[in-house]
Amino acid sequence: MEFRVQFDRRFLKELDSLHPTDQSRIIQKIKEMASVGDIFPHHRLKDPQFEKQYRLRVGSWRVVYDIDHADHRIIVYSVKHRSEAYK
Repeated sequence: MEFRVQFDRRFLKELDSLHPTDQSRIIQKIKEMASVGDIFPHHRLKDPQFEKQYRLRVGSWRVVYDIDHADHRIIVYSVKHRSEAYK
């Protein structure tokens, strides 16, 4: 089942600061993830503080998101370079 995507303001601001090529790759990967829903391999963050959030790898970038299964919605919170993503 397809999921709707909701972008947090912080994500949009961080995305806007990236190179256009990286922006399009990240958006494309998020669309792919939303179109296949639960079939997509979701990876939880290991830090107990963020136990309900997931990460998506797109090259050197990490997208942090959450899934609301009841509303079939993906909430995208942030995008950071892998060296900064988990600090």
